[in-house]
Amino acid sequence: MKLTILGAGTGLVRKESRSPAVLIESKGESILIDCGWGVPGALVDVGFSTHTLGHLCITHSHADHMSALPAMLQSLVIGNIHHLPGAEREHPLALHGYPGFGNDVQILKKMMVPEINLDHDVQIFELGQDSSTQFGVFTIQTTEVQHVPTLRCVAYRISDGTHTAVVSGDLKWDESFAPVIQDADIAILDASMPIHEFADSKPGDNPTHLTAEQCGMWADRGNVKRLVLTSLYGLDTPTELAVEVQKHYKGMLTIPSELEVIELV
Repeated sequence: MKLTILGAGTGLVRKESRSPAVLIESKGESILIDCGWGVPGALVDVGFSTHTLGHLCITHSHADHMSALPAMLQSLVIGNIHHLPGAEREHPLALHGYPGFGNDVQILKKMMVPEINLDHDVQIFELGQDSSTQFGVFTIQTTEVQHVPTLRCVAYRISDGTHTAVVSGDLKWDESFAPVIQDADIAILDASMPIHEFADSKPGDNPTHLTAEQCGMWADRGNVKRLVLTSLYGLDTPTELAVEVQKHYKGMLTIPSELEVIELV
C-alpha cells in the first residue's frame, strides 16, 4: 500500500500547505480521501492521472475537505469528450461520503456544473455508522464521528487485504472512533488544536478537533504501527508536536511534508 500526503494543512489558504487529503494506491487501484483546495493540483504535481482514480471519499462537507469536488467532476466529464485533450475514463468514479452526501453532490452540481449529466460518470455511496463494503482490492469501512454539531462526519478505515490505513477526517475526542483505529498499520489523524493554546486540555474538552497529544493517546490505545499528523496550522514545530505525541505513543511518528510518500511493506 502506497500513501501520498497530498496536503496536511487546514482551511486556511497558504503557500506552505494544502488542505488535508491522502491518495491511497494498491495493486493498480486507488482511493482519494477528501478533496479541498489545492488537491487537484497536488494530484497533477505527483503525476497521478485523475482519469484512473477509482474512488473519491469525503469525510465531511467543510470546504477544506470538499470544495474541489465540483472541479474534479467537471474535469471527469470534459475528459470524456472525444475532441478535447482529456483522458476518457473506463469506469464510473465511485463517490463515497457521509449520510446525506448524495444530496450535497447534487447541490454542488446544480450550482457549479448544472449542464453536465453525471448519471453515467459517477456512482454515489452514502456510508455511515459501521458500514463496510468491498470494492475490488479495497474494503472501505466507515464510522460516524463527531466534529461540529451541524455536520455529519465519517472516519475511514481502508484495507487492501495486507495493510490497513485509517483517515480520521476532522473530529473531536469521540469514543465512536475506538474500533476504527484498532490495530491499524497507519493512522492519519487530525491534530488541529495548537499545543500552547490547549496544553492542559483533556479528552472531551476540545470542541471540534484533537491535539497532538490526544492523537498520541489514540495511537497508543489503538496499537497503531505508524501515526501521521495532519490538519496542521504550522504554529507548533515538528519537535514540539513529537514531544506531545510521545507522552503516550512510542511507535513510528510522521509529521509529513507536502506530497510526502509513505510505502507500507
